[in-house]
Amino acid sequence: AERLLEREPGDLIGRTLWEVYPGLIGTSFERAYLEAARERRTESLTAFYPDHGRWYEVHVYPVNTGGITIYFRDATERVTAEQRIAKLAEERRLAMDAAGLGSWHLKPHTNELTTDRRLRDIFGVPGDHLEYEAALAIIHPADRARVRAAVRAATDPSERAPYSDEHRVIRSDGTLRWVHAVGRATFDGDGPEHELLSFDGIIADVTDRKLNEVALEEGEARLRAAYQLLEGITEGTHELIAALDHDFRYTVVNAAYRRDFRRVFGTEAAVGTSMLEALAHLPEDLENAVGLW
Repeated sequence: AERLLEREPGDLIGRTLWEVYPGLIGTSFERAYLEAARERRTESLTAFYPDHGRWYEVHVYPVNTGGITIYFRDATERVTAEQRIAKLAEERRLAMDAAGLGSWHLKPHTNELTTDRRLRDIFGVPGDHLEYEAALAIIHPADRARVRAAVRAATDPSERAPYSDEHRVIRSDGTLRWVHAVGRATFDGDGPEHELLSFDGIIADVTDRKLNEVALEEGEARLRAAYQLLEGITEGTHELIAALDHDFRYTVVNAAYRRDFRRVFGTEAAVGTSMLEALAHLPEDLENAVGLW
């Protein structure tokens, strides 16, 4: 105690606690000491003592003589580390909330799955718990086998494959959502013989993006079909047919136009090419062509 409290030997003997440390008066330390002495029961606490600028872990025991025995230790390093971890955890939670991410933690030997509220919301699961097999059952049947295989590869010590997968889930109300899941397995060391400790990850609802991608793909498919139809119509005629976009690039050119363009200007006209570049060697013809278009 003398070393921890930086006191000279004998400086504490014969003096009351309140004399030596008046800063204890009115604190949780004083209340614990008095409670232990009055109620004859053990008291324990960890608190900050401003006079020292330190955190102390204290255990107080009543003794038969009517006094108390105090065991204490400097807990500043432990408490500071706990506060730092708590702060990082809160920052992580805020960042995940802002990004709309959910998280999971899986114990592989028991298949005990821990999820946060955000993940259960994405999966459409009410309540505070989601079983591992129930989570897999929510995955679309067409995607389920692929997800199982990806998880096995990620959690196999001999493979340790990165886990990143987009798949569909069917919520309890029947709605379909697309999710993107990213996970990482933790092992107790390197090599194929080491034990899998956990499988952790995050998940995001990417339904809007996937729907936009599908709409874009469908739109492109319709556009290609329209061009193919137009090409089929224009290729069979002897009329010269061509179309340009606002950058003077050909979007439609039929066979008759290509033939006559090559004959007259000595260069090629093709879909995707620029009329400006095709006629760059003929400035007067280029000016007239631009004027016509």
